[in-house]
Amino acid sequence: MKSYRTSDQSNSPQVTVTLFRDQTARSLKSQQMTMEELAAFIKATKPVAAKNDCGWLKLAAFGDKRSEKGSLRRNANVTAVYGVMGDYDGEEMPMQAAVDKLHALGLEAVLYTSASHTADAPRWRVIVPLREPLTDNLNDQHRHWTEVLNAILGGVLKSESFTLSQSYFYGPVEGRPDPEVVWLPGVCLDELADPPEPMAASKGKSTSKENDRSAQLYADVRKYWRTGKQAGTPDEDLETEIYREFADNPHVKEQKEPRRAIERCIDDAKEAYVPPEDEFEDSILDTEKSEPTDAEDSQRKDNRSDFKARIAALIDEINSQHALIWVGGRLLVMWPERFEGGMPRLSALADVKVEWRPKQLGESNPINLWVKSKKRRTYDSIVFRPGTGDTGRDFNLFRGWGVQPDPTGDCSLFLDHLRVVICNGDDRLYEYVIQWLANSIQRPEDKPGTAITMQSDQGAGKGMVATYLSPIYGDSFGQLSSSDMLLGRFNKWLAGKILVFADEAKWTGRNNDRLKALITEQRIMVEQKFVDPISIDNYVRFIFATNHALSTPAEVTDRRFVVLKTSNSQIGNTQYWNALVSEREERRGPAALLHYLQNVKLNLNLRTTPKTESLAEQKLMNLDDVGSFWREMLMAKEHHCDSAVFKFGSVVQPSVLHACYLAYAKRNQIRQPVSLDSLAIRLREYLPKLARRKSRADDRYEIGVTDKKQLSVYDLPTLAECRRDFEKRMGHAYEWPDNADDADDTDDEAGEG
Repeated sequence: MKSYRTSDQSNSPQVTVTLFRDQTARSLKSQQMTMEELAAFIKATKPVAAKNDCGWLKLAAFGDKRSEKGSLRRNANVTAVYGVMGDYDGEEMPMQAAVDKLHALGLEAVLYTSASHTADAPRWRVIVPLREPLTDNLNDQHRHWTEVLNAILGGVLKSESFTLSQSYFYGPVEGRPDPEVVWLPGVCLDELADPPEPMAASKGKSTSKENDRSAQLYADVRKYWRTGKQAGTPDEDLETEIYREFADNPHVKEQKEPRRAIERCIDDAKEAYVPPEDEFEDSILDTEKSEPTDAEDSQRKDNRSDFKARIAALIDEINSQHALIWVGGRLLVMWPERFEGGMPRLSALADVKVEWRPKQLGESNPINLWVKSKKRRTYDSIVFRPGTGDTGRDFNLFRGWGVQPDPTGDCSLFLDHLRVVICNGDDRLYEYVIQWLANSIQRPEDKPGTAITMQSDQGAGKGMVATYLSPIYGDSFGQLSSSDMLLGRFNKWLAGKILVFADEAKWTGRNNDRLKALITEQRIMVEQKFVDPISIDNYVRFIFATNHALSTPAEVTDRRFVVLKTSNSQIGNTQYWNALVSEREERRGPAALLHYLQNVKLNLNLRTTPKTESLAEQKLMNLDDVGSFWREMLMAKEHHCDSAVFKFGSVVQPSVLHACYLAYAKRNQIRQPVSLDSLAIRLREYLPKLARRKSRADDRYEIGVTDKKQLSVYDLPTLAECRRDFEKRMGHAYEWPDNADDADDTDDEAGEG
């Protein structure tokens, strides 16, 4: 993809791009993207076998008003316009000339060549965004801005460009050169300071006789194609007839490549032709023109109604197993009942055709008949919407809760286990955990953005939480024992999950950010092999369980984690565990717990996590090298670094402070210690008042420097004040070693207060 980047690029707007699967436009999919993303999307589209298999696009939003033939691509169905699109097929003006005209005005645009483009006969399309979408008087407003674009390009746009709902093919066709795609950054069309006078499409005859003949040739081929299709002539036979009938056309004979000229006309005719949609079964029968070779073919010809019934039964059978769906710009076959991980299986059309070939009717593969059928099962996208019933043409990954709520069951032992063991008897933490679980059931879409970590020795009862909760969430529950499984590239198992239990997963600096994003972000990119990634709603909550001291990647200001120091009181108590298992299996414990959680009154702000001593410890363990260094310095009022002395409540040279840090880095084998200036910047996170100034005479005396040359120094607060700043930054109070001087500082300040 070519791009023209400048030093003053515009803030490219997000535009709505509507994608139609084919020219019948019975279904659509809308996406938000920038023009640069649109150019990349067009460039990345995979080749199709024929031009008619290409998708269509339009910078507009559409409603649900269909034509009599079921098409959504109609003027009356356009609800907003986000940009104008133009088509050029004059075969004289190179696309580069259009690029130069738009670039000269600083316009943002995407241009791409069509499937029938050649260097000798250029054909291309242009897309220019609008800063403010058109929502009123759409026909007139769309025509106005298209005429402005037409004037900029010299009046070359095809008349179809001015039609409100006109959409265009995009993507490569096998056997033809890949389209050239160009992205120009700049301003939107409606941001031009001095736009040209609008130029309408030419309604009279062309000034060029050659162009007259060209226009007539295209019109004649379109008419021939339409007549042939209505008569039921197969595409291959129709193309052969057109090559023969138009070989002597004057415009064709003047071309360097006459056959290529006719081929472009046929492509144009295919694009313009929309087949009737009310004779589907008859169109299938019309294509089955082979002579009868056995009893089945004879019966087909003698009894058309029976053959139609067989087709209908076959469509129903395929619908029971498959559905068509758009995924990342590709039309795939979905197996709604065959879940692999968290996603239904997705297959290419060609692969599914192989499986259904044994049930072929005459010369027609069942999948081909199914794809053409108006009764096929079709979805526009994959979504995850827990608790939602009918999602229309979107396939919902949520398949219901795993159990039915049971008010007569018993879950009292498990609730006691949560309070006494998991929360170690802390009623405040227990209330948070119950509300957190109830929120996932009652309001799965209201994701709190927090995770629970249980930390204890082996056998304390963390695993019982997973075995008790998993039946409730059913397919929406996930369990893992490796951080790679959670944070690896192929994560389709995570789709459609509400609760994930991670047992002994270890976190390192390289994957902490991805983990935190999964906890808080509202959308998730789901990727599986051989299929484009898709974005779905992210409702997953995490419960982590570990025996390790470092249990959570909690950083200084982190508010994502609730760390529970689980009690070890029931380790080895067989009677206790047997009673819990019995409640879960024999007294319908999970069903009773579901009923209980559904009726908990939600009154806590779950985004405000309770501060626990365990979380404070985790933050200390996750400190970076500068934070850990400063924590060590706060353990005593005075430090000796080489021949210099570092004292709180005094002045210190920056070089002395840095020397203390370098000594710490050497002791702890820190490979890349920070510089003197970087140390000061990062220390201000824990010591906001740290500021450099020029030394005075009394400062030089205090630090033992006799040189009268001015030095840079820091005024260090007292140790007590520095410790308070550190605790404020960490969000927790810590125990410090006894220090007589520090105690005096604290008492003085307390008295002053």
